Amino acid sequence: MARIQIQLRHAAKSSAGQMKEVHYKNMRVNVDTREVEVNGQSVHLTGREYAILLLFLGNPQKVFSRANIYESVWNEPFFDNDKTINMHISNLRNKLNADGTNYIKTVWGIGFKFD
Repeated sequence: MARIQIQLRHAAKSSAGQMKEVHYKNMRVNVDTREVEVNGQSVHLTGREYAILLLFLGNPQKVFSRANIYESVWNEPFFDNDKTINMHISNLRNKLNADGTNYIKTVWGIGFKFD
């Protein structure tokens, strides 16, 4: 658990810089409290989902492969047939798309981007 918390702190520092709050379209993320709101509605994210969100927010429009996401968030080598990323992206999409905005786009054959 401590290792995950350390990684999330590093992700928050590198992805969001010195910002305490990040705004993107209808989304607000408070980096200090880890609160995420979409259209004013609170969204509960797991630690990994939150780390993936910070990765995307720190690099909007950048296309990330599954390997990029896995290695950035988990800090472990990626195994090609691992469906973990697909599951986390799907869960994150479902939670963020409550207002109908599709924040995470699939770039076929490459990976995902935050749009």
